[in-house]
Amino acid sequence: MKSRNIAIMVFCLFAGTALLVTIYTRSKLAGQALESEWKSTIEDLCDNSTSAHIQSLRYTSYATQAAREDDTLNEQLFRALAYSELIHEQMCAKAAELFGGEYTSPHSEADISTTTEENLKRSISSARTRHNLTQGEAASRAIESGNRYVARILIWIDGSNRRHIELLERADNAGSKPGKDAGYLVCPKCGNIYHTASYDIYCPFCQTHYSDFKRF
Repeated sequence: MKSRNIAIMVFCLFAGTALLVTIYTRSKLAGQALESEWKSTIEDLCDNSTSAHIQSLRYTSYATQAAREDDTLNEQLFRALAYSELIHEQMCAKAAELFGGEYTSPHSEADISTTTEENLKRSISSARTRHNLTQGEAASRAIESGNRYVARILIWIDGSNRRHIELLERADNAGSKPGKDAGYLVCPKCGNIYHTASYDIYCPFCQTHYSDFKRF
């Protein structure tokens, strides 16, 4: 009787192990198939994540330099931009993982900061170059592949990046003149940025209410 029970237990153990191996194998194959299907989309998402990560580090460095110069307004702008880029990185990283990819933050050092005036001009040039190189191509590829979820995220980022250029140019043109309304608001869902003098009740990209915006 005991030997029969042992035989049943051994059978159950082997059967259970075989079932787990089958489930794992099918899961792995499904993941590989998904990654293969969305290969170019995942690459675009990871590229955007990497770019946003590097920009976030730069803006944080520039904010530190502005603080050294007691330039509060530009410190606020750079910190808001850094936060916006961080949100962009996280959005793309999560989307890449959702479609079977894997994103790893690059080991990158921030730019060596010079003066805030020079950092503003450097940021404008970098943001313009970045925008001109992409021109919404990644979003277009996502739309063509039928991935509207990723297309929406990339369109949000493209619109937000255009806003970055506008705010940087405004700050550069203002020079050392103090602003009437200090500070910036950042949508925590999509990274859209507003100057406190003008903002929407709801973010036009993701419909987040302004009460949830993070203020700098």
